[in-house]
Amino acid sequence: MPNEQTLNDKASMEIRAEMARQRKTGKQLAEVLGCSQQSASRRLNGETTFSIGEFISAALWLGFSPSALLDQATSAAPAQELKAAS
Repeated sequence: MPNEQTLNDKASMEIRAEMARQRKTGKQLAEVLGCSQQSASRRLNGETTFSIGEFISAALWLGFSPSALLDQATSAAPAQELKAAS
C-alpha cells in the first residue's frame, strides 16, 4: 500500500484542517511550539514528525484534548470521501 498514511501524516493533516477552520496561521503555531515558522511548516507538511509535547501543545492550542484530536485524525474520512457520499 504505497499511499498508506502514517499516524503523523494524519495528525498533521488534522492540525492543518483545524487551523484552517479556526483561521490560525503557521506563524501562530510556531509561537506556540517555540520554533521557527519554517520548522512549524515542516511539521504541518509531514516532513518532520511532531514530538509528543508539540502535538499536545498544538491540540490544546486548538481547543482539543490530545486524545480527541488524535481520535478525530484517525477516524475522520478524507474530504474527498465525504464529498462523494453527499
